[in-house]
Amino acid sequence: MARTVKTGLFVATAITALMIGACSKSETASDMAGMDHSGHDMANMDHSGHAGMEMANAETPIGEGAPYAENFRLIDQNGESHELYYHKDKDAVVIMTAGNGCPIVRGAVPDLKKVREDYADQNVQFYLLNSNIQDSREDIKEEAEEFKYDFAILKDENQLVGEQLNFDRTAQVYVINPKEGFKVEYYGPLNDRQTYERQKPEATETYVRDVLDAVLAGEDVTTEAPAIRAGCMVNFPERKKKV
Repeated sequence: MARTVKTGLFVATAITALMIGACSKSETASDMAGMDHSGHDMANMDHSGHAGMEMANAETPIGEGAPYAENFRLIDQNGESHELYYHKDKDAVVIMTAGNGCPIVRGAVPDLKKVREDYADQNVQFYLLNSNIQDSREDIKEEAEEFKYDFAILKDENQLVGEQLNFDRTAQVYVINPKEGFKVEYYGPLNDRQTYERQKPEATETYVRDVLDAVLAGEDVTTEAPAIRAGCMVNFPERKKKV
């Protein structure tokens, strides 16, 4: 049963709380293009350029995503405005959490591009969402150009969207069903190719594809996210104050 769609907006303003110790870029686009992903050891990857970055590991507890996505309007890296509920006529909205300098995101974006390509004739909208308070829109644009992220990357300036969606790390995907009151049908990794310590050459579990197939077919979603999820932790100062 779809719940009543809320009409309130989370409006992102231009207030950016810059923090020292941001995740900077240490790998170049050519480095990533030439990387051997077969059994690549993520734990031993050189993070010397990512001062302050905290990577999720097998012991990092998993938070629960929100059951529904409330409306928001955010600006992307190119200065374009995007409103979630504008896509009420879409069959699905896919949002992956992102952050500058995160190797898990850099490894996942090509897979997300392939999903977008394969569902190009379907009624699905794709976004990246950056809630890192240390990443400026200019830095996000620069990283997107360097690593060829041809998605709109929504900048969550005040972390209002991140707080509402209740995620804690990058490289997590929300599959949202607008036809069911913007219900979150799935929250978790794109597939199982990247774990907290290694990358597989090919995915054997295709979580988001499975969820999209079910949503587009009007079927119940039975896909569950794994217990261990790779990603770079996102700092939510206001959330910590509530603990």
